Amino acid sequence: MPDYTPIYVPHSVVLAWARAFVAAGISVIPISKDGEKAPAGHLLPMHTSIPGADPHRSWSPFQTRLPTTDELECWYCRGAIPYGLGVVCGTVSGGLEAIDVDVPDLIQPWLDQVSQAAPDVLDRLVLVQTPRPGLHAFFRCPVIEGSTILAHGMVPDGNGIPQIKTLVETRGERSYVTTFPSPPECHKSMRMYQYMTPRTLLDVATISESEREVLHAISRSFNQIPAAENKNRLESDSKTTALATGMRPGDLFNARADWPELLERHGWSFVIEGGGGVSFWRRPGKSSGTSASLDYAGCERLFVFSSSAAPLEQNKSYSRFEFFAAMEHHGDFAAAAAALSAAGYRPPELPYGARSRGVATGAGRPYRDRGAAYRATRRH
Repeated sequence: MPDYTPIYVPHSVVLAWARAFVAAGISVIPISKDGEKAPAGHLLPMHTSIPGADPHRSWSPFQTRLPTTDELECWYCRGAIPYGLGVVCGTVSGGLEAIDVDVPDLIQPWLDQVSQAAPDVLDRLVLVQTPRPGLHAFFRCPVIEGSTILAHGMVPDGNGIPQIKTLVETRGERSYVTTFPSPPECHKSMRMYQYMTPRTLLDVATISESEREVLHAISRSFNQIPAAENKNRLESDSKTTALATGMRPGDLFNARADWPELLERHGWSFVIEGGGGVSFWRRPGKSSGTSASLDYAGCERLFVFSSSAAPLEQNKSYSRFEFFAAMEHHGDFAAAAAALSAAGYRPPELPYGARSRGVATGAGRPYRDRGAAYRATRRH
């Protein structure tokens, strides 16, 4: 048996909220009653964004304008069950954005992180529990972009097989979010959206760009899958750095250098500590927000997501040595290694007898191997 009590939502309730949203400067669209959270296409106006192409029914017009009173009455005064209510995010709704936490187990950790890092921001968010259950955290901001995935993870499917899933994402320009008081029929769970805070979307607060960056940084800290560029390097780089198996100057620098000191020496500043030991840093010349994450999954690498952190490249990760080479030697690894060697990053000197007998780890093996090969040729 289902674990819910069927709820009937009157047409007048949905229509009243739709009118109130529009009056508050929020664009809305009708949501179908088939459990798929999709726009009710047959109610939407004909539209085309390509000159000369045949028009089709689309919710695109409401990405740039608010619906009229006649449109609202047409949508919410028909059928036995009212259509759902979707709010359009982006500039049309005054810079409305939602952070969507789509996994139940992450809701409380996300709220805890925000409460610790920015309690005053948490108090201004409009929080809605989704039927999954999940979480929609709404706010307005002067700066807003398109929807962005902030965290991926491995989540078992119905058969227990791990699948890559979006854990946290934003809903921004050219996107919409189904919300209260949409009837249960709008979601396949047959449950409703519910406000978790006294504040509703009728008085959603505006936060600053830097406060928005903090929310995004906290959301990124829940990522469980690194960028493709890093996937094959995380484990091996972490082990190499931690154990210092190499004797090259760069290997020794990776093992000994302190990341915070290295970053601060080059003008970077600490912003916030995220989940799983990840920390977020801001590039020099930027007064707010975050530019890179450090130590994802214990990899001890800096991942840069800023496009303005030259000479560092966007969407690329760096070890301590790679960062040092980029910042101080124009990416010339040979020059960086020579400088580190001169600064003392080199293996300890061994007694001559030990070197000739090839007893040094790694560095002595070539001498021993060449001697064995020479003796083998003399025996024949």
